[in-house]
Amino acid sequence: MAAKYFTVEEVRDLVLEDTTDDNLDEDGEYEESDSFEEVMKEKLEELAEFAAEIQPEFDEHTFKISTLRFGLACFTLCSTPYGNAMKRVLETTINCGSILCSESRLWLEMLYRKIGGRAKIRNPYFGECKRDIPVDVFIALQSAIKSSSLNQFKEPNCYIAGNGKGAVISLTSRKSVVMLFSILTGYREIRVQKYFTHTLKGSRSGKAKLIVNMEKNFVLIYKYKQGKFTMEFNFGVWNASGFPLHT
Repeated sequence: MAAKYFTVEEVRDLVLEDTTDDNLDEDGEYEESDSFEEVMKEKLEELAEFAAEIQPEFDEHTFKISTLRFGLACFTLCSTPYGNAMKRVLETTINCGSILCSESRLWLEMLYRKIGGRAKIRNPYFGECKRDIPVDVFIALQSAIKSSSLNQFKEPNCYIAGNGKGAVISLTSRKSVVMLFSILTGYREIRVQKYFTHTLKGSRSGKAKLIVNMEKNFVLIYKYKQGKFTMEFNFGVWNASGFPLHT
């Protein structure tokens, strides 16, 4: 059955139609103790449930987080006398693709340096890179991977989980990691793969290589409240004779 689409007015009426809310007083008004954010969250719950009924595979979690953030930003903008002066700047569209392109190139550089660095005493063949990125950018990345039709971004090659505090994207295939970075950076896959191998010189002569498999995943972690992005990975080191030094 084809999905039914609603006008802006119909959606607005749907959000506002519930007049039996426990938070309403006798005159049909919200109590003063209720904040705009609390009321908006309640209405988004209703709207997300409705959207999931009419739209197959609707991502309720992402919808609620994204809509709440934009709604609160608009509320703040419209509540200040300086809103009109700032409106043009705040309404400027920023392309998430261009941000992720420059960010992912930095991630590759950081990964390359990590696997070629001195081994740590604790977890010597485990690396992590941290960045601060806007939550909307990560949500866009997560949504793109979720909606992808490529096998490299479907189970068992890719797992995505999350809650109100954060989200985790876990890749279990090296091919998936290569393809993800190729798409984000705009580099050819052969160029991306060069970042996953670091030639070691001197007394450490040999090669360090990124390892991705079902036991050692390549993981992207994001914490919504802190805006912290972490990339975790495993690698191995082989000496000049090709003998593995890692376990």
